[in-house]
Amino acid sequence: IPVSNSLSDPWAVVNAIVVSPSNSNRIYAATWSGAKLSDDGGVTWSDPIGVALNASDVEAASDGTVAFAINGKCYISPNGNSGTYVDQSNAAPGDLPGTIPGDLQIAFSADPNYVYASLANVTGELFGVYKSTDKGDNWTQIGTGGSALFDPLDYSNALTVYPGVANKNVILLGGDGLWKWTLSAGWEQIDSPFSNPANPFYVTSGKRSLKFAANNANLLYIGGDGGVFRSLDAAASFPTYSAMNRGLNITPFFSVAFNNDGSEYMGSSNGNGTIYIDHLGNSYQEGFNLSGGDYGKSEISMINNNGLIFSTRYGGLRRSGNKGFTTNTFYSS
Repeated sequence: IPVSNSLSDPWAVVNAIVVSPSNSNRIYAATWSGAKLSDDGGVTWSDPIGVALNASDVEAASDGTVAFAINGKCYISPNGNSGTYVDQSNAAPGDLPGTIPGDLQIAFSADPNYVYASLANVTGELFGVYKSTDKGDNWTQIGTGGSALFDPLDYSNALTVYPGVANKNVILLGGDGLWKWTLSAGWEQIDSPFSNPANPFYVTSGKRSLKFAANNANLLYIGGDGGVFRSLDAAASFPTYSAMNRGLNITPFFSVAFNNDGSEYMGSSNGNGTIYIDHLGNSYQEGFNLSGGDYGKSEISMINNNGLIFSTRYGGLRRSGNKGFTTNTFYSS
């Protein structure tokens, strides 16, 4: 039986781990008690920065440059050694903001001079996205939070750069939606997170991790509240995606419902929409999605088990009289 995690343990929460690209024995870890460094493959650890606050991210560039995100601030070292980190979040001209203790994520491009940062405030909303072309010495803002037209995060924050030196000006920012930024076109959303999961452009909301395969700008993996998704054409103008969740039983639910004899179930999930299970699929556990979205409520009628009602975030409310084969809006207007 696993031992319960202790919130007093400095390793209780590990947000990110990376291995040095030039030394497999050197490991960096971002924990909720600060930055950690090991030079013996993880046997012993030290704090290379000395700031005992939540470290939300750590990234290592191809030339050995290392960046830690701690309590909303960015600390960068040319080699990752203790005592060599410089705080790049002093709120001075050319620096990152230094007064937002939120979730900061960092991403290096294949050209280590090009580094990006996305900062969410304490309520999980985007504060800003930033770019540096000199390893973090100077920053410019390329995305501004607080806009009704560009509000991608909502308590999730994932950032990556397309692989290859030629793509050093092409990044992805993930949250509720998946947004692509290029130097020529700016920001464009490239997914439909609240559409029907059968939509080839559907990806789970609540994106937490974006990872490209090495040297392949088309092969992208996305980890989020609804599990794991993959794109085989991520370099396209509008990529397509598929879920990779068979056998991955980790979906969190906000509400569940069952019919009057307990043989069929429905639940509104976090990131995977509303799922109905009638045990008639290819496997006993297989369910089908009634809608995309998340944070909803579900009910099955005890009088007529064909009757379903379910909701999604932002006021969506739908009903079905045939166990979800067709659905319609609850409101007349």
